[in-house]
Amino acid sequence: KVDKMLKQIYKNSNCLHNPREVINPALARLKREILDQIENDTTSRVIVFVREQKLALLLHRLFEEERVPFKSHYVVGASTGTNDKENITKAELDKILQKFRSGEFNVLFATTVIEEGLDISTCNLVIRYGHVTNETAMIQS
Repeated sequence: KVDKMLKQIYKNSNCLHNPREVINPALARLKREILDQIENDTTSRVIVFVREQKLALLLHRLFEEERVPFKSHYVVGASTGTNDKENITKAELDKILQKFRSGEFNVLFATTVIEEGLDISTCNLVIRYGHVTNETAMIQS
């Protein structure tokens, strides 16, 4: 059910260009919040937390295709050698986070894999896109 919904959002991604065609107002607001932050400070770093791995990947691809004026990447659970195509290895995670810190890209769509235990001091804005977990997570963001 979620896959079907995400595919439909992805298919209709042109809604980000024309506000009259907005299917998902939360998606349009997400884009606006990120753009406002980046336009105000081009050195900004933004993390967008989502619940589903597929949504992190989908948002990254969607904004990549939209040719927005920011560079993004996605981070999902680190793999332990399983065949889960969406997971990344620990080495890949470290490389992605280093590139985020250095400014090679400035928006990171992520699951809770980086929520606790990692210090990303260069982050200026944290967005929980339909994802509120607990009080601790709220305070940390």
